[in-house]
Amino acid sequence: MQISVLGDFMIDNRRKKMYVASVAALLLLSSVIFLAGVKANPDDDLAVSLAYEPEGTPPPRVNQDYDYVVHWENNGASDYDATVRIYNSYLDVNDDCQISSLSSESESINMVGGENGQVVLSITFSEEGDNCFIATIYYSGEDHGSLVTNPVFVEPEIGDAELYASLDLNSNRYDPGEDALVTIEYGNNGNVSTKTPITLRFWFGPEDDTELYEISPSPIHFSYVSPDQEGFNENMPLEYQIPEGLSDGVHVFTVKIDTDSNNTEDSVLDNNEFSSEVCIGDCSRPDLKVKLQEEFTLTVDPIAPVAGTIISFLYSIENIGDGDAEPVGGDFVMFLEVMKCPEQDCSGEDWVKVNESLPIIMGIPPGQEFSDEQFLRLNWSTSPQDSGFWNVRVVVDGNDVVDESDESNNVEEDATWFKVKGGYLNLDEQRPDLIITGIFEGEDEVYQDEEITLSIAVAQTEQGEVFANNVKVSLTIEDPQGDTVDINIDKTDTVGLNGEVATFEYLWTPTKIGYYAIHAYVDKSDEILEWDEDNNAFENKVIEVVKRLPDLQIDSLTFSPVNEEGYSKVGINSELIAVITNHGVRNMTETEGQMLEIDFTTVSPFTSNLGTINVNHALAVGESVEVRIDFIFEENAAYRIIATVDNQDLIPEGRYELNNQATLNTYSVSAIDAYVSNMSVNTGDGLAGKPCPVYFDVGMSDIPEGRTYRVYFNVSIDGTFDFNKYSLPLATQNMSGSYPIGTGYSVIGKYAFIDFNSSFNKQTVMIPWIPDAERTDTYNVSVEISSKINVNDENDIVYVNKLDIQKLTTNLRVDGITVVEPSEGSVTIKVTVEYPDGEQDQINVPVALHVYKSSDYTAGNPPVDTLTVKTIDGLLKEDSRSVSFTWATKDGSYIFVAIIDPEDVIKEVNEKDNIVPSKEQVFGQQTSTVEDEEEDEGLLSSLSLLVVISLFGLIASVRRRI
Repeated sequence: MQISVLGDFMIDNRRKKMYVASVAALLLLSSVIFLAGVKANPDDDLAVSLAYEPEGTPPPRVNQDYDYVVHWENNGASDYDATVRIYNSYLDVNDDCQISSLSSESESINMVGGENGQVVLSITFSEEGDNCFIATIYYSGEDHGSLVTNPVFVEPEIGDAELYASLDLNSNRYDPGEDALVTIEYGNNGNVSTKTPITLRFWFGPEDDTELYEISPSPIHFSYVSPDQEGFNENMPLEYQIPEGLSDGVHVFTVKIDTDSNNTEDSVLDNNEFSSEVCIGDCSRPDLKVKLQEEFTLTVDPIAPVAGTIISFLYSIENIGDGDAEPVGGDFVMFLEVMKCPEQDCSGEDWVKVNESLPIIMGIPPGQEFSDEQFLRLNWSTSPQDSGFWNVRVVVDGNDVVDESDESNNVEEDATWFKVKGGYLNLDEQRPDLIITGIFEGEDEVYQDEEITLSIAVAQTEQGEVFANNVKVSLTIEDPQGDTVDINIDKTDTVGLNGEVATFEYLWTPTKIGYYAIHAYVDKSDEILEWDEDNNAFENKVIEVVKRLPDLQIDSLTFSPVNEEGYSKVGINSELIAVITNHGVRNMTETEGQMLEIDFTTVSPFTSNLGTINVNHALAVGESVEVRIDFIFEENAAYRIIATVDNQDLIPEGRYELNNQATLNTYSVSAIDAYVSNMSVNTGDGLAGKPCPVYFDVGMSDIPEGRTYRVYFNVSIDGTFDFNKYSLPLATQNMSGSYPIGTGYSVIGKYAFIDFNSSFNKQTVMIPWIPDAERTDTYNVSVEISSKINVNDENDIVYVNKLDIQKLTTNLRVDGITVVEPSEGSVTIKVTVEYPDGEQDQINVPVALHVYKSSDYTAGNPPVDTLTVKTIDGLLKEDSRSVSFTWATKDGSYIFVAIIDPEDVIKEVNEKDNIVPSKEQVFGQQTSTVEDEEEDEGLLSSLSLLVVISLFGLIASVRRRI
């Protein structure tokens, strides 16, 4: 390999057959032989001293002009006008260089004595391999001072300059800051040198940025790169220090030749770049592959697949690496690839991707396997043309989104179908699968001695995959006496797919009365290859052959009138309407007409025969007659009515004697609605033991004329304290009978009721009720009705809830108000509260104090101050306690009003003694009339009616606000 290097990095020339007498530096690039002449006259003085290619010029090629720099010298004292020549030459059998022809010549040169110079001349070599040329100085018709080159290696005119580069490392694992020994190898595996300059570069970096760091002395520039010679290539050892601070993970050393893509004669570009991964620090990485499980490594569903269907493949994958298998930057999927193997020979065939799995979004820990069928199932939608032998394989991580320590085992050759099963997957060819779907004799009756058409329907099952051609059908007919006849239908047809039906017909005339058995067969001789040869028969189709007779049927059974929803009406004169028709094949005779009768019967909600009507009419074929009977729907209920024609079977109808009955189902409804409404309870003052009459209305709406309906009711009471719901007694009983305890109703025994009609449809009822005098309670009172006829149940009950009835003995009162002599601008008001009676042993009593100007108090105006409410905690029964208030005094006349229980949370027998005013108090320059420590004198003796009314109104307002 000959390489011309520009820059500091120099490489020795491997062709060293040039002999040069003087300039040693130039001999690195050229191969020349210099033969000095004898100095005598021109022949002694003139000489070619050196000939070489221009710097950076690659070796010559056949049939291409090639330049040489030719040095001349005049060693004598005389001047000469001469030219420099290059002659095409050849090597004879003795490897001597012989002139063949002139190649090029310079312009005339004045060669001054003692001087030298150079010219550039071109030559074209005609043969590959070792060549030579002769350079001379041509003067006065003769050549002087010849220089012979031997040898000059000439490359082919057109060839392959196939460059390559690789590297070798002394380790595959380093730590940051550690020295790595990198050996760079590069060369030319072709047969010609590059025509253009070539650049060699090498880098180091992480997987996602492999060219992050360029390694010195990269880049290296070559003028050209010649082919390697006899297994010798260039290598360059480098010491490289791994950069400090690198994060753990996989990093890459990369070398690339011809980085500028100048070389256009490289037949293989894949080897121009080479990368080698190394681990920096911790490089735990996953390694995914198909798990080998003997014959279960790869399974197929269905077990016997057929071309043209969807085939599913199941398998498991495992992580045999030491890191989690996490997808990065794409879908983590498996590819399904298949290879066609005609005649079980896959030679020359390629793997073809046919599908991919669902993306796997979770990671797979090291040492774990993944077997989820939902995600790993791979389907292959085959076509009918895919029948034959196939090899199948799974490519793990088909999109290469998981960074693995070993990517080569993602396609596991030991996991292919052929390796696992010991043979190829065989997709069966498609076949038909014929069946007879039915034998049809038409919709009409089959009559004795009348011709009909038997139709045999042939189709394919879901297993059928291709059309069946030349299909034949045969019949076996067995008569009522058991005699049989075999028939081949004189027709062939094609049967398609997807439920498509082909019909085969046979004209048949039955001669006997009774039941015939028809057996049909498709492809009885098994001339067509099918998936299932055992489903081609359709046997025991039974056809009854009958005589022509009348056939009586009830075409419709209806009622009239109907309501808007189409139901019958309760209590209304109605009609049942039956339509009888002769659907037979012959007219009725007069005698038969005289026997024609129809019966009507109810079976629900009660059983009763409604009557039998003699129609006395001979019906012709297709003729109808209408029969009516009166009826009243008595109840709001579901009715079932049956009508039967010819109930005694007096008229012959053959096998149609069983179709003489019709059923009418209807729900009989009414607009009649019983209701209870307008309930109220007069609780008076809400005290226990006092009458609390219950009032409510009972009624019925939409009662028909001339009908009477009864409504029952009861009244229930429940309380919230220690007893259950109970019904109020509605009747009292003595020796003469039962009597209502309330008003507006009647009784039978203990039951209360009211009878309504169209002119009397509403009644107000009063029931007396006295709450238990010995208890306080919250009561709920309800009234509920019931009636045989009732449209709407939602208005059958009414309530009055949360009736608070109290047994009261509690009483609190203001026992006195004491106003203490003012001091330092404030005054103390002491309010004494007494608890004389009550149910509780002690009680918490809130006390409020309002301050009024005397004039405002008299006029009923609001207070000028409302002091903070205070509470007397645990006031004992039959005791009294005081609470004090402080008020910043103002000049003038004022009245203090004490209020017990301002929010009215304590229920009392007497609330009037809860609000008490003090006597008028004067503050400022006037003299106070207060007598300290005398509570009784601190109260106003009397109040005007206006003041009292205003005060109670104000307190009520304050309580509402609070």
